[in-house]
Amino acid sequence: MTKPYDQAFKLLTEEDPRATLALFAGIPLTVDMDVRVLDREVNLSALQVDNLYRCRTADAEFLVHIEAVTRFRTAALDRQFDYVQAIVAKYRLACRSYLVLLTEKGVPASLPRVLRRAYGDFEATLRLRVVRLWRIPAARILRLGSAPLLPWVPLLRASAEEMEEAMRRLDVADENALRTRLFLLGGLRYGS
Repeated sequence: MTKPYDQAFKLLTEEDPRATLALFAGIPLTVDMDVRVLDREVNLSALQVDNLYRCRTADAEFLVHIEAVTRFRTAALDRQFDYVQAIVAKYRLACRSYLVLLTEKGVPASLPRVLRRAYGDFEATLRLRVVRLWRIPAARILRLGSAPLLPWVPLLRASAEEMEEAMRRLDVADENALRTRLFLLGGLRYGS
């Protein structure tokens, strides 16, 4: 709408909000209802996600969102939904979202596969992709041969030999920072 018409529309609709709702939303004036004009500027507080990647293949373009929690709480599901809703609103691209559970603490036996939210005419659905690190075999990381992945081994399903192999590889690579991260993540599982 061009500026003068947009301005006139806003002024007229705010002059008598109740009558505006009768005209445009079909809510009769006889309905007992309190109506308040809210601020039109919609600014959400800034959200910062753990990881967000834009991926392109020959056939598709999509986003991958990864959020990690050290201890599961039900509020993590609401946050995951809010994050993806904000990501999709900003980028307008398909989004795959992963909730990475670093430890078993507080994780229920089953989690929903889908999160749904409905607010009147607005409905949204999010497929919940949960990664339980303690179920991933450490052999997978050892096969990949990527030193930056080795610090994850203490949180994975790892034997004593696999833990030793991860530390040996970090020693050989002389990766002090990665070795420190391995011990830090090990503290999540085994305590300080």
